[in-house]
Amino acid sequence: MLSAWLCGFGAYWGVALLVSWFTPYLTEGLGFSQAQAGWLSTAPWALSIVTAISGGWVSQRLIAAGASSRVARGVFGGGLVAIGGLALLALPFVQDRILQFALLVLGLSLGSVIYAMQTAIVSELTPVNRRGGILAIGTAVCQCPASWHRW
Repeated sequence: MLSAWLCGFGAYWGVALLVSWFTPYLTEGLGFSQAQAGWLSTAPWALSIVTAISGGWVSQRLIAAGASSRVARGVFGGGLVAIGGLALLALPFVQDRILQFALLVLGLSLGSVIYAMQTAIVSELTPVNRRGGILAIGTAVCQCPASWHRW
């Protein structure tokens, strides 16, 4: 659960960047017009929906195929968060603005798979009467620090 919370922290940090920084970066950093940036700013949100839903489906398929929960939830979910982080780390080394945009979208979207994984991990490891408290702690660990930059 601690690893899932750390991955969740990174994913929520990406959401905080997406909300506060993404559109201005598209206009000022990558040179897109305001109208273009408005349309392009929907891409990470749309891909996040696809990633979260398909990631949960793939995880369930892995478990049905005999993979352990540690692999199907932890390695798979954490791996996608890590790939998203690597995409963001590669950003300064790319010159083409379309490729930079693609790396940004990938980096800010892949982490959303961990939201589905966290709930599944909590349900597997925590007794029913403790799940609400553990989910609240996970929310505090993951979401609250990611929003500190706004203070």
